[in-house]
Amino acid sequence: MPPKRAHDDSSETSHKKQKSQSLLLFEQVTNDADKLLQIISLINPQSVPEWTQTLLDWQAACVLAKSAPCSWTPDAMALLDIRLPSNCQYTLPFVEPVIINTTVDISTRALNTQYETFSKLQKTRLSYFPLPSEFAKDWSQHQNDVSARVLCLRPPEARGLPLCTLHDAFRRFLLAVQGPLPQASDTTTAAVRSAAMLCASMGESFTMGDEDSDNEVQQSSDQSLKENGRSLEFDDCTRGILNGFISQYSLSSSSDIDIHGGVVAGALLEKDTFIALREIKAEPGAAGDAYMQVARGYDLAVQVLQDKKDAVSEAFLKQGAPMFLLCVVGAFDPELLDWSLI
Repeated sequence: MPPKRAHDDSSETSHKKQKSQSLLLFEQVTNDADKLLQIISLINPQSVPEWTQTLLDWQAACVLAKSAPCSWTPDAMALLDIRLPSNCQYTLPFVEPVIINTTVDISTRALNTQYETFSKLQKTRLSYFPLPSEFAKDWSQHQNDVSARVLCLRPPEARGLPLCTLHDAFRRFLLAVQGPLPQASDTTTAAVRSAAMLCASMGESFTMGDEDSDNEVQQSSDQSLKENGRSLEFDDCTRGILNGFISQYSLSSSSDIDIHGGVVAGALLEKDTFIALREIKAEPGAAGDAYMQVARGYDLAVQVLQDKKDAVSEAFLKQGAPMFLLCVVGAFDPELLDWSLI
């Protein structure tokens, strides 16, 4: 079995970075849960019987959050929205190594604020989705959550309605693809020319730099150069057919829940509305799955449109937010595979 090449090290480094972001969120949630559990343990339920059920619910939410599942049932999610019912004071014994036998007055408002901080952070953690470039590598870790998954047939049960039923543009597209090209048409001539040029050039590796370098920064730079070279060649081949793609288009959602934005390799817009997104990979392997990357990019693009709240965006969303997603992947090189995963 072929040994792992230097390309795999870069992939593993990115994987560890992505995992550390998830771990950081979990550690923050755990710290907040520990603080709440400590406070709850110091409250005498007989002194405030109207708090009893709420405190039990809070305790259950904290314990569940510390147990690290990334998918909660609707009943468990409901625990994060429970608050203390009335505004009153409670004298809470405050015990620390330095401060012994002292007390502090705490109100329901203060307790609710403390739980609100924990609740918001846990909701953020439960809705955590990585950058498109990281989703391309680790999508299987996130697609197991039925409530959060992207419906792109990976895994196969992650399916929605057939595209041709969501918007008539896709129905007409399928019919056009299955039919013959129009005769004596400028569009046909340009399309055939582009197809021939793509077939002649996309099999190239676009290799630059030292592929066997042990320097992770150099590997990452070389990978970017390859993908940029393939992107430029793709643009040259499709000139007159797919003009107007904006390279390295930034997608940032203002949603409180989605804490990440991202960048897609290209976006085609018409009147500030997305028509198509694309992702281009130098080759299969270490760089991840171009299809899953553009699928996550689409997910972010929809969130961006939802944040706009203007008439054009809302009308586009009501139609199902139809976009064409283009994936371009370079020549297959078995030496770039991580053989330890096979």
